[in-house]
Parts: sequence; structure tokens; C-alpha cells
Amino acid sequence: MTPIDEGRKRSQGTANRGRVQTPSASNIRLPGLRPSASPVDTYARPEQAPIGSNGWESLAKALSGIQPEINAFLNTRALEQTEPQDADFAEARRQLALQPTADARMKAIRDGKIPALTTVAGRQVAGERLAYDRSVRLMEEYQTSFDKGSGDVDQFIQERIKDDLERYQGDPIFMAAYMKQVDGLSDRLRGQAVDDRAKYEMEKREGDVFGKWSAKADFDLAEKKAPADVATGIFGEFQTNRDMLRIPFDRQQEMALQMANQAATAGKLDLARAILSHERSDGPYKGSLLTDAKLGQQATAILDRIDTEQQKINLKQTAAEAEEQLGEALDGSWERGEVRFVSTVTIPNERGEAQEIKPEKAEEMAVKRALARSQVVAAERGETKEQTETRELAEFTGNAVKHPEWFRVMDAGASAATVPNVSLDSPPDVLIQGYDKYKTLYGKAPVYVEQHLNAKAADFYEMVRVGEELGWDQRLAMSVAMRANAPGASKDEATQRVQFQKLNIRVSDLVADKKVGGFLGFGGTAPINEGTVKTELNRYAQLYVKLGLGEDEAIERAAQRLDKNYFNFNGTLIKRDSRMPPNFEGFADTAINEFVLKHGDKLDGADAGDLSLLPDGTSTGSWIIWNPSTNKTYSGRDFPDGVITYRSMAAAKQAERTRAEAEVSKKDAEQKQKPTGRHLFRRGG
Repeated sequence: MTPIDEGRKRSQGTANRGRVQTPSASNIRLPGLRPSASPVDTYARPEQAPIGSNGWESLAKALSGIQPEINAFLNTRALEQTEPQDADFAEARRQLALQPTADARMKAIRDGKIPALTTVAGRQVAGERLAYDRSVRLMEEYQTSFDKGSGDVDQFIQERIKDDLERYQGDPIFMAAYMKQVDGLSDRLRGQAVDDRAKYEMEKREGDVFGKWSAKADFDLAEKKAPADVATGIFGEFQTNRDMLRIPFDRQQEMALQMANQAATAGKLDLARAILSHERSDGPYKGSLLTDAKLGQQATAILDRIDTEQQKINLKQTAAEAEEQLGEALDGSWERGEVRFVSTVTIPNERGEAQEIKPEKAEEMAVKRALARSQVVAAERGETKEQTETRELAEFTGNAVKHPEWFRVMDAGASAATVPNVSLDSPPDVLIQGYDKYKTLYGKAPVYVEQHLNAKAADFYEMVRVGEELGWDQRLAMSVAMRANAPGASKDEATQRVQFQKLNIRVSDLVADKKVGGFLGFGGTAPINEGTVKTELNRYAQLYVKLGLGEDEAIERAAQRLDKNYFNFNGTLIKRDSRMPPNFEGFADTAINEFVLKHGDKLDGADAGDLSLLPDGTSTGSWIIWNPSTNKTYSGRDFPDGVITYRSMAAAKQAERTRAEAEVSKKDAEQKQKPTGRHLFRRGG
């Protein structure tokens, strides 16, 4: 038994002892325990205080066989009582250093399979390292995706460490090290966010002001306001922006420079120049941006760029004006049917360099302008396609110029004229379209079509056309024409060889006969270059023989076709090539008449009707004046103008017009000088 007084003493002693402390997030180590007992007496056995344990740990040991997580709790408690060693820290850091990436380190920490990371030191190192890796990613995301104008930095951090907190909340050693790093990052980011928000607000105000300047400048320029006045308005707002929006003067100077640069880039050179040269008289900065101590060099560089751009613009304008003047001259030549007589001209290009516009290029320009005008006319008149084609045909035949679209269609169709294609039940559309265009244009302007279509395509389409005239359907006519034009076609057929021999004899007889009586429109005489006549007649006639025509009909059709491709000019057969104008004969007559007027005393009595033209063989569109009767040519030093070109023909024609206009003016003047007779009458008195 125990005395009452002794029991009271033990109760009082026990009541004065402090409570055992437990770990917390801020104090993760257990304090040392100091057990004490009441003095031993002879009447009772005293209670023994638990050593190294408490009630919760006793309960955990009792339940450890039931709940595995309790084991982890016990292990953690055991670790907390273990003092970490320097070697443990070193090994933990070494193991983490072996992981190649942040993701690999995160996985190693999460899996817990590396022993060095499961010690007290290892858990601290793991927490610190995971927090560091997370901080790096947080900073990157802060710079790229955080809303610096209105974002909540604490919420931003919590959202990104949420998974870590949930995963490791039961590991106080890990979390203490982890949160120490994260708390430091949070403090830094909060300070950064304050600075960034202030910077954001300032940039927003500056952006609003700059946008206002730009919009107002565009509006004022559209309203024809002078650039200098626009610049004055911009600089006039500096003081208000300083007082109301707290935008410093020096920053507004930079914004004005940026405004000038933007205007220069957009091609508003006058506005940019006005901003750079505006003289300020208010605020701390006097003078212009060009004289600004800080910004003067940049302003000068922009001004130099403006000068360079202005020079380029001036060169482009000069080139455009020169090209437009040339275009207007070409329009006049087009209306007169004299595009083919345009000579080489020199105009400046966009770099200020002289460029030559050859007659071929000038013709292309004239065609483009004519087609552009045609579209406008067609729209204004509400023309159908047929009406537009008829009107354009008159213009293009009047200038003997190739219509690019029509001949593209015909050339494409002829290219598709192959044996496999024409053997089909339904030939390709491109072939049908090409032939339809040929047939339409040939019916209206056969000479124009023959003049510009290449020989192979012209032969094919001509044979198809004649085949249809003979009553064949289109597919059969195309098939026959294709096979007849194929390389080596019919060369081995004895019947046609005999026909060709007879045809050659007939052609030779007809050409050699001086009494043909106007055959081919040559006035009863064969041209001097009759060899050309024989060659062309024979070639044309053979195509018709291949279609099954007899010699007489073949020669007749060949003569008709020859008349579309050649003309006899004073005894010389001249081919209508693609460069020849339709009124060539009239211009040639004028050129020869001018030549005779100038050199008549040197021509041995020959007049204009005795002279003709002979191709000089050097280039298309160049001929030598000659006398077919004497076979004498007029060229060289004695006759420098004996070589006739399109240009000289045009000059001769212009001289003829000038003389005619002068004659008309003279007659008008004489008529005005004659008395009217009105002064002869008086009113009687």
C-alpha cells in the first residue's frame, strides 16, 4: 500500500512536468527527452515513464501489421532522430547529378529507388533540388505566359507546385527543404511582379499615346493637312502627357523618333522628315531630334534613309512617266495602224539607267495596252464575246499584230494533233478549241491567220478545213490531216510519187509561162524570184493531193493559199511575215517615191514603177531598192538611203503627210487673203 501523502506528492510532481513536443513544418527534429521518476519507497512500485516513445508511436507499432503506411511513418520518425552526415549529403547530390535532365531527377526522387535519396540528408537534398528545378521552370513560364498586367503571382506559383505538395506532404524533411526554396522564389517573384506591373502600365500608357499619334497623323494626312502641322501636333502634346500620364520628356522624344521611323518605313517620307526636323521650344529639350544629344545619330540615320528612299521614288516616277509617254505614243501608232513601224527608243528605268525598248518590246507594250482598253470598252458597251472578238480582230489585223490569246489557243490545239489523239472517237477539247478558233478567224481574216500561224499548224488546220469542205466529218478530216503531215508520210506510195512528179511539171510550166494572164495576181508576168513561187506552190499543192484532190484542183487551191502568204511588189515576190504591217505596200510605194524624188537623176531614167524591193538577207524588215529589169541595186555610199526599213518607211510616210498638210495650209491661207466683196456694197441714202 502507498501512503496518501506520498501519492499526493507523486501527483504534484507529475503535474509539473512539461509535454513532449512533436515535429512541425518549422521544427522537423524531435527534442531530447529527459525522463524522471519519484523516489523509490518501500510501499509501492512507481510508474515507469516511456523512454524514446509516446502514445502515438505505441499505437503505430500496434497497428503496423495492419496498415503498411504506418511503417513509413515509423521510418520517418526514426530518420528524424538520426543526425545526417556530410557523406550522406555528398552522395545524395552525386546521385542527382548523375541524372541527365530535370525530368529524370524528378522521376528518381518520386520513385525512391536510389538509397542515397531516402536518408535524412537525401530527403533534404531531394527537396532542395526539386524546388530548384521547379523554380527554373516557374521563372521561364513567368516570362512567357504570366499576365504581368493583372496576374496573381501567388496563385500562379501555387498552381504549379500543387502536384509536388500533394505528393510529398507526408514527408516533413523533404517539404521543409522544398518550401524553403519555394518561399525564396515567391518573395523574389512578388517583387518582380510589382516592378513588371508598373512597367506594364507605363508601356500601356505609352502605347496608347503612340497609337493616338499614328491614327491622328493618318487622319490628318488624309484630310490634306501639311506634314509640318501634323508634326507640330505631336510635339504639342508632350507637356500634357508628362503632367497627366507621367511619361517623361525623354521617353516621348524616343517615341517621336519611333514615329518618324514608322512613317519612313510606310513610305510617308514627308511626315517622317517633318517629325525629325521639327524645332521644339518647350520642355527641357530644345531644337529638333536631329540635334538631340542622345537621339541625334539615330535621327540622322533615318533622315539618310529617307533621302535614299526619296531618290528611289523620284527615279521610279521618272521611269513611270517616261513609260507612260511611250505608251501614249504607241497608242497613237496603234490607232494609225503603224505599230510595226516603231523604232528602238531609249527611256530611263527605275534605277535611273538608260534602257533600250526594241520594236518587239514596244509591240508587246502596245498589245497589252490595247487589250486593257478593249476590256474597258467591252464592259462599257456590254458586248458579247463575239462582238469583242470582231472589234479586236479589226484592230489587230489593222496593225498586223499577233493576238496573244487567239494564237495561244491555236498553237496548243495543233500541238495536241497527234495520231493517238485524232484516232479517238472524241478528240481532246484543246484540239477542238484550237481548230474552232482557226476556222472562225480564217473565215474573217485568212491573210492575217496565215501571216502569223506557224507553218506546221497552218498546214494541219488548212487540211482539216478543206477536208470538211469535201464533206468529211471533223474527226476523219483531222485523222487524214494528221497522217498526211506525219514525217515520211506517203513517201513510199507509188501512186502519189507519180502524182507529185506530174504536179511539179505543171507548176514549173505555169510559173515559166509569161502569158498566164494575171495568174496569182501577178499581172501576167512571173516575179523575178520565181524559184520561191515554184517551191511554195508545189508544197501547198502536194498537201491537197494527199487529201485526194486532182492536180488541177490542188494547184488552184495552192495558188489561192499562196496569194494569202505572198504578194508581188513591182516584180518581186515578198512574203507576208509576222513582222510585216498590213499596209506595207503603201508605205513601200511612198519610200520608193521619196527615193526617186531625191535621186532621180542618178537612176538612169528609171521611175518609181520600175523599182522594187529585194530582201537584204541580214534581218527581217530590211530591203534594198533595186531595178528588176537591169538587176541593179541602189545602196552603199552613193545611196545611203537605198536600204529600206520600217523606220525609214514611217519617216517617208510622215514626210508625205507633212507635205500634204503644208499644201492644205497654203491653200487655206490663200483663200483667206482673197477679198470677200462685202465692202463693195453700200446702203443708199
